[in-house]
Amino acid sequence: MRRLAPLAACVALALSGSAQALRFNLTYTPDVTAQARAGFELAAARWSSLISTDLTISLNMSSGLALEPGVLGKADTLYVGMFYDEFRNRLTAQANSAADAIAVASLPTGFSYSRLVNRSSDNPAGAGSLTPYVDSGNIGVRLAAPNARGLGQQFPLSTALGCPAGCDARIRLSGSVAFDLDPSDGITAGQYDFVGVAMHEIGHALGFFSGVDTVDRLAATAPSGQYNYVNSLDFFRYSARSAAAGVIDFTVGTQPKYFSIDGGVSFGPEFSQGATFGDGNQASHWKLEDGAGLMRPMFETGVAYAPVTADLLAMDVIGWTMAPVPEPASAALLALGLAGLAARARRTALA
Repeated sequence: MRRLAPLAACVALALSGSAQALRFNLTYTPDVTAQARAGFELAAARWSSLISTDLTISLNMSSGLALEPGVLGKADTLYVGMFYDEFRNRLTAQANSAADAIAVASLPTGFSYSRLVNRSSDNPAGAGSLTPYVDSGNIGVRLAAPNARGLGQQFPLSTALGCPAGCDARIRLSGSVAFDLDPSDGITAGQYDFVGVAMHEIGHALGFFSGVDTVDRLAATAPSGQYNYVNSLDFFRYSARSAAAGVIDFTVGTQPKYFSIDGGVSFGPEFSQGATFGDGNQASHWKLEDGAGLMRPMFETGVAYAPVTADLLAMDVIGWTMAPVPEPASAALLALGLAGLAARARRTALA
């Protein structure tokens, strides 16, 4: 997470539908044009139509800043620490779907959890080794602030991200690429879907990210006990090796990792593996080859993007109340809506 200097001014807009819907309090930096603001509002409204949790999330939006070359957008999110047993209890209390029931039943009981890790200074195979091993006795969880609010945690807004009025996350879209800001008539060839990119970054702010990315980009290794970056989505991140051990997979590297809400038994879409030690894409995404919808690591020009079943199921099991809720009758349902998109002109990364 990179922190930015405070900005001079923000313009606020509260978006809300029915009383039982996720609401967004959007503030804007001066670079946001009226057309870009309308695009951000549409992206937020689309999430509000999908999530019925009765809550207000505060986001600060930018669209004219220079980002790294090839990056369409970024989400900077405040993080909230929580003890594992409190997280599990809050997630259980929020469970209101068949998917939720399966998901919470897969979580370890007690005060701690185990995970498959590597690249630690205390790795039995040698300091910094990518050889996985089981690390037990972990008691901490790190949540995106909006996700923590969705689980009932209460705390004041913060200005730590550079939002003068305080916010839970900052959404930044590149000012250096060609965006189509109006998706109503399709996405113009050679341009990127502005609303889709904004929805993608809001998805990260809502909790679709992996702490594996933090371990993947560390300049130096540390004891595994300091790798306290496990996020809500990471409790549904498995590999064949971790599932055989009955633990989640929190490793970096190219071993395939997949989404599973039942302790690794059922195979959902694969996750990306990490920008440094993995497949070249941040672990906080579906794997590009799986063709998963909104939370894929790259977007193509001329294509409109929207959430698919796997995106919504992930949001459901990390604590959001979905409307409608995806109900998994079998592992096959996890593949619904995941058909690959036809190749287009260019792909550009999201963060």
